[in-house]
Amino acid sequence: LIVDDQPLAEIPVEAARRFGLGLRIETAEAAVGELRGGEPPGQRLIPEGADTLPQGEWTCDGSMEAWTVENGELVLKPGGGRYLRSEKEYGNFTLTFDYLMQEAGNSGFGIRTPRGGWPSGDGMEIQIYDNPRDDEHSHQTIYGNVLPIARADKPGEWNTVVIKAEGHMIHVWENGELIQSANTRFHPELKHRPLKGWIGPQDHGGWIRFRDLRVTEAPDGE
Repeated sequence: LIVDDQPLAEIPVEAARRFGLGLRIETAEAAVGELRGGEPPGQRLIPEGADTLPQGEWTCDGSMEAWTVENGELVLKPGGGRYLRSEKEYGNFTLTFDYLMQEAGNSGFGIRTPRGGWPSGDGMEIQIYDNPRDDEHSHQTIYGNVLPIARADKPGEWNTVVIKAEGHMIHVWENGELIQSANTRFHPELKHRPLKGWIGPQDHGGWIRFRDLRVTEAPDGE
């Protein structure tokens, strides 16, 4: 705890602890400005400035040639890339990335997909779709299952996405706005999906670029 640049208190917190933060005014009145929260930026999935995917860390059930790296950015040049898949499996995590896609483009990001599985049917896909539609296949749905609660993407610009998976809770923010919040424990279909699996972006026929792909892992469990 630091007030006016002066350290006042410090306590150790175990890595597996989960807790909330609260602010309470005991007496009188007060105003609080610039209230912000943040987490560590996470481990880079593609090294900064790299021109190739990290060897042994990614695979693809389609053509790996569709996925290239340019100065640290993951670039999809459509052509049968299907899904780029992490070799590592992730359970509870915070995933962050920026994306830029073509007009009317269609893509997505698979999470918690079992090996040999398909995100929309066996894991989950967070839909990325430059289209005004408003149904179970629209932008930032949990594809085919859960509609978003808002829309905050900026067509033709870089957009920042945060996907947080913890137990059965899935949250997604885009450009700082909460756009997806679902408790999959009570969903008739998603409650059967695994809580751990590979992650990766989709080739759905249009070009898209990703940058600053990072992940922060949390302990497994519900």
